[in-house]
Amino acid sequence: MNVPDTLDLLAFFEADPVDSDDEFFYEYLHIDPTGVTLRFTFDIGERSVQTELRLGERVVDRVCSEGAVRIGIESLDERETLRVLFEHVGVKTTLDLVLKPQIEISWSTLRV
Repeated sequence: MNVPDTLDLLAFFEADPVDSDDEFFYEYLHIDPTGVTLRFTFDIGERSVQTELRLGERVVDRVCSEGAVRIGIESLDERETLRVLFEHVGVKTTLDLVLKPQIEISWSTLRV
């Protein structure tokens, strides 16, 4: 899986990853101005990505997908976006994640 370097991820999330004993697992937390908390994790060895949204202590959404081939940071519609591409036989999935001005997550899957 192709991923940005740690400095690019630090700049995007404006935070260091949460400490982990697993050198292939990364976790980032971000709280936006509306109080929504994002937990974004990825595991390079398993090629998996998970997003979790919380309002206070309540989890309101959790999505996990395997088969990630690339994580990149791009400018889409003049907004810094973390984009994850997943590939499975006959299917491609894209995750777009924006943090500013507030958290926005979009998952989409298409048959190819």
